[in-house]
Amino acid sequence: MSRFKIGRPGRVIATATLAVSLAVSPLMVERIARACDKGTEVQKKILDLFSSKKLKGILKKVTGNTAKEQVESVYDILKVGNGVLKLNPSNFDKRPPRTVDETLENGGDCTEFALAVLASLKELGIKGGAMVVHFDGSKPTVDHIFAYAFVDGKKVIMDPQAKGFGKLLKNKKYKVKMDLTPEQATSMYYREMGEHLSKKGKTDEAIKNFEKAIELNPKDAYSHHMLGILYEKKGNKKKAEKHHTKAAELEPDKKLYQKNVKALDVDKEIKLAQKAINEEDWDGCIQHYENVLNSGVKLSKKQKKAVEYNLDLCKKVKGN
Repeated sequence: MSRFKIGRPGRVIATATLAVSLAVSPLMVERIARACDKGTEVQKKILDLFSSKKLKGILKKVTGNTAKEQVESVYDILKVGNGVLKLNPSNFDKRPPRTVDETLENGGDCTEFALAVLASLKELGIKGGAMVVHFDGSKPTVDHIFAYAFVDGKKVIMDPQAKGFGKLLKNKKYKVKMDLTPEQATSMYYREMGEHLSKKGKTDEAIKNFEKAIELNPKDAYSHHMLGILYEKKGNKKKAEKHHTKAAELEPDKKLYQKNVKALDVDKEIKLAQKAINEEDWDGCIQHYENVLNSGVKLSKKQKKAVEYNLDLCKKVKGN
């Protein structure tokens, strides 16, 4: 399939984990007891991802006088197996994404193929765009991206991995996740570079690439999601909350994104509980800890025990 993956499962909710660790701080227990008694550097300048010296020579082979004829010719030239493009998956982002020239030389995946097709259309003066789709039956975390050309006012699919012109990689029903302009489509390069750098542990550089991705395409929920995770890692709760909230707004059906927002709510409730303890507001302390337990966020046994322990202490203090 492709490198194009989203919302990988198994993400540890760092916010919830951190929040509950605050709940068992010695200072809080003591107060209750006393009351009882930033590898690869991000690009220094914006890459012209549609610029390709190799492509100019290849496109000299394009035939036809009309846009439709030229588009069909481009597809025949770029179709995987016809000698120009070859499939070379990223193996779950083990390698960085490639420019058009790098793709022509070393092969690529669906994202890189889409950029190569869009670069070809741009060179020929033909308008186009790209779509991100999810095929019925595919894993929730795997999507597919392909380019299309505008011919006689209609979108004509140009998927080099498909079996024929105007067809897609899979002959299945699909849901359109994003319909992108060529410029927005380039955001996928930065998104995948961010993913690659994130896996290398290069947090600051990963953030710069994801920020560039949402600059080009503000509606990219996954890039917002990743920025939320990376800013959590850096301890910037304000920015983490901003991006997690945006991801959840853009894809309200995405359970993982909604869980992240709930985890942020848990964090707030823990802080409010701690504030209530400091102010000896036991009713508030009880309410906030109960909100944590009723939030729906899955806590570990240790975390849940800590919250229940503090809740019980608050109730005992109130009863005295």
